[in-house]
Amino acid sequence: MHAIDRRRFLASLGEAGAALAAGSLLDTIGYAQVVRVPARVFVQPSRARADLDRRVLGSFLEHLGRAIYTGVYEPGSSLADGNGFRTDVVREVKDLGVPIVRYPGGNFVSGYNWFDGVGPKAQRPTVSDGRRAFAPKLLEEVYNLEDALLVGGFVNTLLRNSERVRVACLAPLVTNATGVLRQSILYPYAWALRYARGRVLDLRVESETYPIAAAGLQADFARNDQVPFVDVVATFDAQSGQASVLILNRDLDGEREIVLAWGEVTPTRVLACETLTGSDLKAANTFDQPRRVTPHRLDPPSAGRRMTFKLPPRSYNVAQLAVTS
Repeated sequence: MHAIDRRRFLASLGEAGAALAAGSLLDTIGYAQVVRVPARVFVQPSRARADLDRRVLGSFLEHLGRAIYTGVYEPGSSLADGNGFRTDVVREVKDLGVPIVRYPGGNFVSGYNWFDGVGPKAQRPTVSDGRRAFAPKLLEEVYNLEDALLVGGFVNTLLRNSERVRVACLAPLVTNATGVLRQSILYPYAWALRYARGRVLDLRVESETYPIAAAGLQADFARNDQVPFVDVVATFDAQSGQASVLILNRDLDGEREIVLAWGEVTPTRVLACETLTGSDLKAANTFDQPRRVTPHRLDPPSAGRRMTFKLPPRSYNVAQLAVTS
């Protein structure tokens, strides 16, 4: 692209007032469009997709690497109870409110007989190295902020399709000899477990989009398409009089506004409002730095029939609201 000097730039402004009004001037002179139009969401509790089956927010255990041995089960550890289960892991899972745990999971089930895991231990078949002591480090994924945003999108998709998807599972914890680590992907999952209740709503969403291209991607699912910058899902629990909204901002460079327009009910109070974001998409939690990727408070708008949230770039966000008819 040729450089545009100041004189030519000012001249182009004077010659293209109509183009400016039409929003095309910046393209004409080679500059990217930077005006971001707020997304709009219309929320009506009577428009529901399905009752939320909380099993769609399950977890799982697999005989993969150290997930079982030295993970959740470590006899002899100072962190284990009398049955050998790690109390720190059990406490984390209980605090999350996990509705189900899939076991043994994955391909392991093809050769697994549940009888092998019951009865007196001395009479059970041996596993690992024969002494139940060997657990290799295998497929121990390190998840970063980028992964957390992706999981946030997955959570929204699962909830939005809850009339068809009834069970799904996620494993967001990892251990070492001295403790348990919350990986970045835990937080979108934990928010859904904590706040999503009642019925998943059928929202009407208007959002600016960006293009994706099929070139270079796997042919059976790749496509040329337009993807909304803002992805949102909401639940409404009539019994408690509370609603939750989970929002992904896919814009990597700029803040996005989203306007929630409520019908039939009126939000009266913001009970919780948090964001998961950061400047480094590759940032990850480690045992040395366990809080590199953690949620922060998001300044909420005043409660009412029309609420405008300001979403940080590359962020996943949650709001819980008290509502009244």
